[in-house]
Amino acid sequence: MAKKGKTNKLRIADIAAAAGVSVATASNVLAHRKQYTSEAGLRVLRVAKEMGYQIKDKAELRKCIRFIIYKKHGQIVMDTPFFAELIGGIEQACRMQKYELLISYVDASKDADYKAQIKTLVQDSGMPLLLLATEMNEDDFEPFLHTKMPLLVLDSPFRWPSIEIVVMNNYDAGRQAAEHLFEYGHRHVGYIGSSLGIYNMDDRFFGFSSTLQQKGVHIRPEDKLLVEPTMEGSYLSMQKLLEKRRFSLPTAFFAANDIIAAGASRALKAAGFRLPQDVSMIGMDDMPFCQILNPALTTLAVPKRPIGETAVMRLIEIVKNPDSISRKTFIAVTLIPRDSVATIVNG
Repeated sequence: MAKKGKTNKLRIADIAAAAGVSVATASNVLAHRKQYTSEAGLRVLRVAKEMGYQIKDKAELRKCIRFIIYKKHGQIVMDTPFFAELIGGIEQACRMQKYELLISYVDASKDADYKAQIKTLVQDSGMPLLLLATEMNEDDFEPFLHTKMPLLVLDSPFRWPSIEIVVMNNYDAGRQAAEHLFEYGHRHVGYIGSSLGIYNMDDRFFGFSSTLQQKGVHIRPEDKLLVEPTMEGSYLSMQKLLEKRRFSLPTAFFAANDIIAAGASRALKAAGFRLPQDVSMIGMDDMPFCQILNPALTTLAVPKRPIGETAVMRLIEIVKNPDSISRKTFIAVTLIPRDSVATIVNG
């Protein structure tokens, strides 16, 4: 056994071996993350004390959250008011709880070593992880499944039972959009989504189409349009689609977000369509520019700051009570009616 005063040479692996547990278990116990009140945890604490390991009180551990911003293509996660407000909510909650916030960027489209970066980020650093997963699919997320750190996924509805998530209620956003268009008499409706796979947008379409089906309205395959999810990309994509199909368009569209809605609306107006008389439009996110568009855009308001604040508070709860049941937290969205939806008398 190591002598007292030699703690700089004492490794957690030595304590784990002496206590008959894994290195991960010993690390979790000594960092007060989990199992420190179990039989094995108490044995680790006793052995560590006998070996001269100076165990810090839980209050002395570094209060820090690592926020990982993952970009797969950077066409959704970018410098927009949406993400500025979301990150502002995260920063505010960290300040209020006296947690340091460390921000790390992973860009899978530009960084050749991004997998090595992830491996470094998920290793045992003693810091809980908050992951912005908007652009991630399940394959992208797989490396994060192996972290021993407390982890919360923000802005992606991953279905793994053990994964904590905080995300807007995308399904209900689609439901509200469908209800609104149906109420205004629209029976021939379409959807404008992203040509890139985004889980949030998939859930919006599912809520939209399912609600319409329950009312006897079916979205035709040709009325589900996929465009590049940037303002200019949406404009150009919609422009090309209109060149092929100018007639028999739906009387209304639900766009997966406000940026797509704005680009598509610009293309429709450039092609001679009147909004909302010829084509109505609903967006999603309630970006600041929605009110200055002509017509002002009907949209779904997302409480961006509260989503960020909720994510931080829940992650801190997990740190304090690591054995708590995993939760999926869906934040409500609200329809904001403006001028971009017309009433159809005989839709």
